[in-house]
Amino acid sequence: MNERDNSGTETDGTNLQAALNLRLNLLKALEFQATASYALATNKIKSWATENTHYITQIRGYEVGEVLPSSAEQYASVLPFGGLLQSGMPRRKTILLEVV
Repeated sequence: MNERDNSGTETDGTNLQAALNLRLNLLKALEFQATASYALATNKIKSWATENTHYITQIRGYEVGEVLPSSAEQYASVLPFGGLLQSGMPRRKTILLEVV
C-alpha cells in the first residue's frame, strides 16, 4: 500500500491526423492524383516516487527519520531528502506525399 500511495506514473496522449486527396482529369487520357497526410502524436509522461518509498530509501541509503538532519550521514547520501520526478514529452510527426 505504501508504494502505491507514494509513487506512480501518469500518461496523457494526444493524436492529430489530417488527409487530403486530390484527383484531376487534365485530358481524356491524362489524370493527376495526389495524396497528402499529416499525423502528430504527443505523449506526456510523468513518473514519481516520494521520500517514503522503498525505491528512494535504497537510493538514499537510510529510512526517513533514521539519521539526524544536517548530519554527516545525510550529507553523504546521493539523495539526502526528497523524492524523484521524471517527466518527458515524446512527439512523433509523420508527413506523407504521394503523387501518381
